[in-house]
Amino acid sequence: MSTAPKHAVLILAHDNPAQLELLLESVAHPRLDPFLHLDAESNDTFEKARRLATETIQRYDIRWGGYRMVQATLDLLALARARAPYDTFTLLSGRDYPVPPTDELVAWLDNIEVSRIGHWHDEDPSWHRRWNRYFFHDWDWPWGRIANAASRRLAAACPDRAWPVTPYFGSQWWTLTRWDVDRAFDFIEKRPDVVQFMRYVHIPDECFFQTLLCNHPDVEQLSRKKRRYIDWSEGNAHPKILEKEDIPDVLASGAAFARKLDIHEAPGAVQCLENHRSLRTC
Repeated sequence: MSTAPKHAVLILAHDNPAQLELLLESVAHPRLDPFLHLDAESNDTFEKARRLATETIQRYDIRWGGYRMVQATLDLLALARARAPYDTFTLLSGRDYPVPPTDELVAWLDNIEVSRIGHWHDEDPSWHRRWNRYFFHDWDWPWGRIANAASRRLAAACPDRAWPVTPYFGSQWWTLTRWDVDRAFDFIEKRPDVVQFMRYVHIPDECFFQTLLCNHPDVEQLSRKKRRYIDWSEGNAHPKILEKEDIPDVLASGAAFARKLDIHEAPGAVQCLENHRSLRTC
């Protein structure tokens, strides 16, 4: 007798334990298993979140722009793959939140046949600046700052770094099928040179999985329709924190997940989403 498919939810979190608890409770379902990576410096205020997760790891002091973000994601994938043959793997941050009721979310995941991941090659020339020289974001202060400054100066006189494969870029947040996750790990095993190259790329979490999957010969199709609502209208380096007034647009978008939320800066947004998921009004 065939069993209903199960899905892994991978969460990267480093702050705001109360909001993380709400996120974990929102994906509580017999066929959803949340796997949690907490920043290495996370304290006992995350104890409830640890209990709510299927499994929790706390390994890396993740720094924005560095490779440790990728390594934490790979460790979560490996943890989930070792536990069960999940049909899909969805990557979230602790500032994300599901939009539809949980049963509807599971039904959508059940029907995913193609991985949902943003992937572009040369649409944005600014991406060149992410890899043309070496970046040392994971190095401890002050050595990382010194190394980055030296690399920046040397880049003016040295040739650009050359990718060993065609690079692809896109959002860090995705939903991948089991087939494509297996292909990603296959690529990592066969092409350690590509992995080594990306250890010194600026913001590798926005090119790592895109590059692996788009260069694997057995990956035939990927979808850019991620069903994520992210508001970049403020023109900043980070997306807008969604407020209660933004939720009608979130609901109208048909998104499966919304980002970026903060229960301290805009508590009404999370409450409004939860009311919608519980079939109540805001």
